Order: sequence, then C-alpha cells, then structure tokens
Amino acid sequence: MSDMHLEMQMIQELCKLEGHDGALLERLLRRGLDQPYILSRLLAHRLCGLAYSVLQSSGLLQAFSPTFQCALTTAYHVNVQRATGYREALNQLAKILSHAEIKYALLKGAYLNGIYPLGLRVSNDVDILTQDISGISRLLACNGFIQGYMRDGVLRQASRAEVLNARMNRGETVPFFKRVDLPNMEFLEVDVNFSTDHQARGRRDLVSSMLAQAEPLIDTPSGKPTDEGIMRRVYEPETQRTFEYISSLECKEALLDRVFSADRIKQLKEVHL
Repeated sequence: MSDMHLEMQMIQELCKLEGHDGALLERLLRRGLDQPYILSRLLAHRLCGLAYSVLQSSGLLQAFSPTFQCALTTAYHVNVQRATGYREALNQLAKILSHAEIKYALLKGAYLNGIYPLGLRVSNDVDILTQDISGISRLLACNGFIQGYMRDGVLRQASRAEVLNARMNRGETVPFFKRVDLPNMEFLEVDVNFSTDHQARGRRDLVSSMLAQAEPLIDTPSGKPTDEGIMRRVYEPETQRTFEYISSLECKEALLDRVFSADRIKQLKEVHL
C-alpha cells in the first residue's frame, strides 16, 4: 500500500459533494496526516473549493493548519467570483447563439457550472459541440471573438494555416477568445468541437445523435434566453448512459449512491423505465 494511502483517503473524502463521512474525516485527522501533500493535490486538481465546502459543513476546517485553512478559504472565494463571472459570460454567449438557427450543445463545464453549488467547480473555457463549424465561427467572429492562442496573458491571433490545420487534423477548432473583463476572467475562451474523440474524422452519427437529444436548460415562453440563468442546450444523454451502465452491474446500489444523489437517482430511474 502507498505511503500516502491515508492522505489519499482524506482527499477522496474531501471530494465527495454529497455523503461525506464526518466521523471518518475526524479519525483521519487524528493520524497526523501530511497536510502540505493533501493541499498540493487539491490545488493541482482544482478541488480546493469542494474541499472547503466539505470541511465547513463538517465543522472541521479549523482542525487544519492556518496555511491549509487560508489556502482553501481563498480558493473558494476566488472560485465564487470566477463562477459568477463565468455564468454571466455563458448568458452573453447564449444570447449570441440564440440569433442563429444552428444546432449545438454546451458540454462539460458549461453545463456542470449550473449544477454544482457556486464556488465548487472551476471552468476555464466553454466547450460547444456542433456540426456547423463555419456558422458558429462566423457568428463568434461577428461578435468580437478572435481565434488564437493565449500565452502568458497575451492573445496571439491564429494564422489561416493554423486555423485550417486544426480543422483538418483535430476534433476542435483553434480556440476563440473575447475580452469580457468579468470577475477573475479577463477573457472568455470558447472551444468549438465537431468530434467526440478529438479526431477530425470522428463519428458523425454520434455527434448528430447528441445534438438531436440536446434540450434547453431553461425554457421560456418565447424559446429565447433570459437574463437569469445559463441558457440553451446541454447534453443529458451522457449522464443517462452512465446511469444505465452502473445499473447493469452487480454492485449497482453502492455505486449509484456514490455517483448520484437520491433525487437524481429517482429522476434517472423514471427516464430509464
């Protein structure tokens, strides 16, 4: 067993959004863990906000060293500011995309940011899946986005050769950037994906299926985005497939409880039936 197995056990418990074991955390704390190592892993994987929330709800944050407390508390509050700006950026992006009849889906952080409590998840960019690469690229360019690369805080516009090379050899375009000057977010980065496996010639049937099943996250009478929340299309089938796979295993009950909340399991069971 690894020399750091107790530290890893602590890290795993600190990463549980729901169902963390406060008694286990207390027992582990009494073992004199290597707190700098735990902190380094949380920082490396951007999990400080989640660990802060778990320790606060367990009443155990004060049991850690002042350095550990300060790092988690600072990271959490920075995450809150960044997530607030990120949600506002998503609202702005949704308004732009609502003006065109383009099929697309928001992926990964763009969806999950609206599900996790504020400050617990950090996202650096917005991932969009589409088959209309040219349409979305033109739309973004017309609204102030620049295709390029960010190096040391400086945006370098991509050459035409770089743009074409990305489209021919990868499953996504050169990133799009726009200055937004939101809390802890000077630029918004948008990655336009047209493949699910990072290959330019990926499975188009799968992408078509994903786009066909994408649904608006917030419905409005007009079908247009509102100012109050994150808009438009999300990819729900991925969650459903995960649920169905776990349900096929012998240890499904234990695994489902670790992955989903009780309410989420109920919702997914209704869809599954």
